[in-house]
Amino acid sequence: GYKIEIPITPKKRFSYPIRIPYIYTASELKEIFIQIDNWSWTSQSRGYRKQIDPLLFRMIYSCGLRVMEALRLKVTDVNLEEGYLCIIDAKNGRDRIVPMAESLINRCRAYSKQMHLLSRPSDFYFPGRTSGTHISHTSTYKRYREYLWKAGIPHIGHGPRIHDLRHAFC
Repeated sequence: GYKIEIPITPKKRFSYPIRIPYIYTASELKEIFIQIDNWSWTSQSRGYRKQIDPLLFRMIYSCGLRVMEALRLKVTDVNLEEGYLCIIDAKNGRDRIVPMAESLINRCRAYSKQMHLLSRPSDFYFPGRTSGTHISHTSTYKRYREYLWKAGIPHIGHGPRIHDLRHAFC
């Protein structure tokens, strides 16, 4: 008199493929930043990448940021007096405050004097070519691969990636 059923197998949930992080050596990190700082910019180089890239990639590495967290930073999110970043609406809708090293604060101050003298607090910290936008994550990834190539670090399959700078931070 008991009702007996065979349970339905739950549908398999989608999951992202597991990627093994690439852990940079100290010499590789040094060479990447040398290449970023000494990139040969031409008159055809667009936008302010010469000013943006050295700070952007250092910020990602030294603060452990995700790429889009860095690109979405607004001028008001970078507190140079107290030395921290406000990361708003990050992964899973979370906010957090991230302290910066003194050397990064000094780089941010120099960058802000050059790039944000007339900016509004709501402007993007790393502005795109089009007014009111941030630089593209696609062009950021492309440029990073060029830096890796110049540094002699091969890009094989899915890595190394910009996100691996976050793993190096951790």
